[in-house]
Amino acid sequence: MNLTASKNNILKLLMTVWVILWVVFVIRESKHGQYETLFKLYKTPSPELKMRELYGGELYDFLVFCSRNIPQGSTYELIGFPKYALNEVRARFFLWPLRQDKKSPDYKVVYSDIPVETKGDYVKQVDFNAKGALYVRKR
Repeated sequence: MNLTASKNNILKLLMTVWVILWVVFVIRESKHGQYETLFKLYKTPSPELKMRELYGGELYDFLVFCSRNIPQGSTYELIGFPKYALNEVRARFFLWPLRQDKKSPDYKVVYSDIPVETKGDYVKQVDFNAKGALYVRKR
């Protein structure tokens, strides 16, 4: 009998803490508009629009362009992203199943605010926007 009462007290305590945490979570201010973004994503009907919202329109459009213009089976190198930055991880995920190769890729995917020089025998295939460019290796 005493054991059941202590279990009930522990359960009540856990439920109270859980409710308090959720109340604090709901009441506190949104950090950098995260709640608005989440609500917007829930309302967005298509997966493409959700990904565009998460990636940012400029990066998403550039990655769609790259995935359509880099043939399957080709290799690429990402240039201009800070190492292990979230956008670099997103770009690698988006361009999958293409293989990333840093030694001698077929394509160099450049996405940077500042001009980036590509070493080797690469020719700029296209300037996508102010940040993005796609380079192909001369054959």
